[in-house]
Amino acid sequence: MTGEIVTDSGPTYPAALSLDGRRAGVTGGTKGAGAAVVRRLRHAGAYVIAVARSLPGEPIDADEFVAADISTPEGADAVAAHVRGLGGVQILVHVAGARVHPAEDSPA
Repeated sequence: MTGEIVTDSGPTYPAALSLDGRRAGVTGGTKGAGAAVVRRLRHAGAYVIAVARSLPGEPIDADEFVAADISTPEGADAVAAHVRGLGGVQILVHVAGARVHPAEDSPA
């Protein structure tokens, strides 16, 4: 098929949707939906930086993972510094969850 990118595993992408040469950041990128987004972006050709509080389940290059809690100023600063050092990102996907407090802990 002309104009399509075929990957070893995962979907095929029309050449117009190729992410070759693009850098992406995915918060919450080590589990569940975030990990699925990381895999899809990589299959489409993007260089992906996963950000999460926990280590990924599969081996990953040190430049491709930032261990940080982005709900804190220190964590957000660490991610920003890492991403700047790699030249920034063109794609940002925010999948990180939030801690939900029980209603009894909430002010009335």
